[in-house]
Order: sequence, then structure tokens, then C-alpha cells
Amino acid sequence: MSRVRGLKCLLPAAALVLGLVSSPLWLGSTVASGAVRAVTPKYAVGMVTDTFVDPHRTTPAWNASPEMPTRTLVTTILYPATGATGGTPTSGAAPDKGAGPFPLIVFAHGLGGTPQDYLALLTDWASEGFVVAAPLFPLSNANVSGGPDAGDVVNQPKDMSYVIDGVLLDSQTPNGSLSGLVDPEVTVMPTKGQVDDLLARSNRKQTG
Repeated sequence: MSRVRGLKCLLPAAALVLGLVSSPLWLGSTVASGAVRAVTPKYAVGMVTDTFVDPHRTTPAWNASPEMPTRTLVTTILYPATGATGGTPTSGAAPDKGAGPFPLIVFAHGLGGTPQDYLALLTDWASEGFVVAAPLFPLSNANVSGGPDAGDVVNQPKDMSYVIDGVLLDSQTPNGSLSGLVDPEVTVMPTKGQVDDLLARSNRKQTG
């Protein structure tokens, strides 16, 4: 399911609580001692794709790709859904609106990556009671012709902000697929170091 939206600056920054996670404990896959525990899903997980188009910012030219007049952010969104827990995310599954609203996690993939590289981790977060939005950055992802542009990282903070606005708008839209699902007071952006730590610990457990 894909929806294309053009947004203005819809929500003031003061409306958001943009907190960096202070401990991996909040991310649902670790305990305070540092040992990795298996996640027991609380919810089934649904998935949609939103395409947010920022008409007020351009995408610079890179390699053989010309400059684009807009900034397009194809965003994978995972959320708590109704149904049996466990398993892979279900595209378009009915969200568990009765248990919401849920905090929003906005996730940034690394240079030369994609949200799909982290899908298992993002699914774990959604199964614990978070809405997770993971944009594909237009010039720093693995699919960029000629290789990713590391210099485009300077544009990504505004990308993240734009995605937050878009997801919150979706949640505020009556009868929408995410209607009422996102808590507008809590938005979490985990740091790269915290995500790397979680993945390293998980890998050690799986191979040890």
C-alpha cells in the first residue's frame, strides 16, 4: 500500500518531544545488564509504505542523476496490528487502534543501506508497541546509481523532520490507516551507536 503526499510545515517543532533514547532498554531488545533477551511480541505487526514529497527542497545532482525539484522520501512504516503475534509484518494489516496511541520511532538507515536491511529490528520494535517510520534517503541509499553520496547527510535532519510531520498528519486524518495510532507527544530517534550496539549484541547471541 503506497500513498503519495506533498506536505508543508504542518506541525510546529514545539509540538514534538524529540528525545534521543538514553538507554537501549527502551528499544525492546536488551536488559540493563547488557544481556540480550528474546523479544516476546505483544502485537502483530502491519506495514505500509508512504511516499512523502517535500516540494520546498531540491535533491542535488549526483553521478548521472540530474537535480530534482523536490525531495522524495519513500518511507516504510511498521505498526502494532490486530491478529496473531509473531511472524513477518503483514502489508496493510488492520492497526490495533484500541491499544493506541503508540510512541513513534523514526529510524535512519546508514550510508549505503536501506530500511529493509534492518527490518527484523524494526519489526521487533513495532511488536513491542511502537509505530516505526524508516525513510529511504534519496542519495545515500544502497540503490543509488553509481553509489551513495555521503555528502547528502546534511539534508537528512530535515528529511527526518518532514517524515515526522507526515506520519503525525496521517495519524490525525479521520478514517486513515494510521488514524489515531500515533502519540503526538512522544517521538524517539535512536542514535546510530545505540542501533549498532543492539545489532552487535544480537549477532553475538545468534553466533555464540
